Amino acid sequence: MSALEGSGSPSMKTRINSIKMKFKGMNKYDKIAVGLAAWISLGVVVTVVNLATSSQLRPRSNANGDRIGRPVSYMTTGQAIGHLGQYETVRFKVGYTDTDNNGTEFLDQYKNYTSGFVVCIFSSDLSNYSSDPASTYLGETVDVSGMVTTYDGYIEMLNPVRIAAVS
Repeated sequence: MSALEGSGSPSMKTRINSIKMKFKGMNKYDKIAVGLAAWISLGVVVTVVNLATSSQLRPRSNANGDRIGRPVSYMTTGQAIGHLGQYETVRFKVGYTDTDNNGTEFLDQYKNYTSGFVVCIFSSDLSNYSSDPASTYLGETVDVSGMVTTYDGYIEMLNPVRIAAVS
């Protein structure tokens, strides 16, 4: 018996039993989804989201306007594919940069963007940087923090909350 089952209203016990019944016969991905729904209904995720968005975790700027933050652990671009939809820090060397007609900047691991990791910074967000990211980080190894996503089969990060050159 879990701590939740031992203490709670009858309606809480009913909800837990209902969730347990749904788990029977499901594959692991369905179980994850139902489990997440249960946590959301219990209000646990709200607390996690509040912690993740607290001002202590947001990037700050130093006197030069450079974005800084607390030290972070990182993963490689190869590991990032297993973390789609999650906020992570990815370390890679910027081998190529580009700017499209709308002013969106791209920091690419390789010139052929479909074979590596891509960071996309929309023109509306470039004002968050003290200097042009495309020219600043070309040839540099960087840590980028944000949500790992995919587009047309390649791994990318849109508007990272933190970019830092690795010294």
